Amino acid sequence: MSASPDTLWEPGRPAAVGILYRRGIIAFMSARGHDIGGLARRLTALTLCLALVLGLLPQPAARASITLEEERKLGKEAFEEALGQLKLVDDPDCVAYIRAVGDRLVAEIKDSPFTYRFFIADSPELNAFAIPGGYIVFNRGMITALDSEAELAGVLAHEISHVQLRHMAARIEKATPLTVATLAGALLGIALASTGVGALGSAMMMGSMAGGVQAMLAFSREDEAQADYNGYQLMTGLGYPGAEMAKSFKRIWAQERLLGSNVPTYLRSHPSSPERMERIEDMVRRHPRPVRAYDNQEFLRIRMRLNALYEPVEEISRRLQVSHAENPRDPLPLYGLALARIRLGRYDLALAYLDALGRLWPENPLVWREQAKCHLLSGEYARAQQLYAQTVFRRPQDQEALSGLAQTYLRTEQLEQARLTLVGLLKLDPENDQTLYDLGVVLAKQGRVAEGSLYLGRAFLRRGNERTARYHLTRAEQGLAGQPELLKAAQAELEKLEEKTQAKAKRQAEESRKEEERRRKEEEDTRRSGRPPWELGRP
Repeated sequence: MSASPDTLWEPGRPAAVGILYRRGIIAFMSARGHDIGGLARRLTALTLCLALVLGLLPQPAARASITLEEERKLGKEAFEEALGQLKLVDDPDCVAYIRAVGDRLVAEIKDSPFTYRFFIADSPELNAFAIPGGYIVFNRGMITALDSEAELAGVLAHEISHVQLRHMAARIEKATPLTVATLAGALLGIALASTGVGALGSAMMMGSMAGGVQAMLAFSREDEAQADYNGYQLMTGLGYPGAEMAKSFKRIWAQERLLGSNVPTYLRSHPSSPERMERIEDMVRRHPRPVRAYDNQEFLRIRMRLNALYEPVEEISRRLQVSHAENPRDPLPLYGLALARIRLGRYDLALAYLDALGRLWPENPLVWREQAKCHLLSGEYARAQQLYAQTVFRRPQDQEALSGLAQTYLRTEQLEQARLTLVGLLKLDPENDQTLYDLGVVLAKQGRVAEGSLYLGRAFLRRGNERTARYHLTRAEQGLAGQPELLKAAQAELEKLEEKTQAKAKRQAEESRKEEERRRKEEEDTRRSGRPPWELGRP
């Protein structure tokens, strides 16, 4: 049964928790100009976005004082800033899988005010975080640490609940009494550590952490209790066993005990305790719900893809060879070894593994697709095209197969077939920058230069290359005068680009103003005290 935001509460708990957002917004906006060093100056907007992103500041129960539209706008800005530092997993299979599980969970919420979007960050850290407005990001390390789709659904549902219950902004409000530079440095350190820049992240943490700040960098226990219960309702509403949520959080908590002070990033922003584990287990006992069987094979395949495609290739190859030797009838190590060999450019060895895999997975289009990739990258376009076509016939929405098929058409100058395939692929993922780029190239080759420039401009805009995007979009605008719909699309993209440019200039001007204020204050303090700025805090 679907649940509304106001009914996703455990009996006996307070009514829906709202959030006093106003001062949080002021803190978020004003903090952009504070300085914590050269890198931090360039990322000040990101750091307070990450106060939201990482779920770092505890909050009281209160009513939200900003509109949902304002919250969506803030979330969009935060996500766009975070994208500058977060490297995302772009494998279509992995991204489509987590989005499918997330979308099924969101469907359990009645009249959700947010549109949820799910992403995987290319980081081995045990972490997941949510941004207001419905942006949910999982590190691949969080996914590969789990054993089942139900465990994944439990953690996903927990993060969805933090967004749905609007737990975010009051943590920013809690930060306002602190020195923003101190908070920004702490947040930036955690953010950099969670995205794989561990040494720099640790240095930023050590250089900026002040007394009491660590206590601020966590969800409140009440936030966690609410998100646990609401997440339990969402996942069990789909028939997943509630005990799997308890298992996933116990697994994460075990990491905390094992690593001591080097706890996973997730636990820095999601406080845990034996009492919390007991409460989750008690919730499962007291609120049993019907369980439906589910197939865990796709989760295991996606977990293998994340390991084989993103872990250090030599290390994962050794591990998979051991697994294959121990259990030669298990298809997943063979699958992973084939993917790792493709990464290394050893297409002959990859095809040998795929032939062996085909005997365990007979007539499996996933095997055909990887074989097609080997032939494509080896320049054997006819064979690749045949295998990709077979795959698409069986899996018509397989984005990787469609993209590969389009590449075979493009490289053999079958331009109209390439165009039609890419247009269909864009319907599945309208914002995919590689598909936009490939379509722009195909259109240019067909002589439709202005239309091609529109798609190339869109591709470069999404890649953050604003200068090249402007060049192509301006070229499209100039050449599409006789095609009003396409002209309108080019102008809309240029407007987006201009808004982005103006917002960036505004942020830079604000940062400069704040820096000048800071410098003047230091000079005034020095003049009054007769002591240099670095000694002003000493007794």
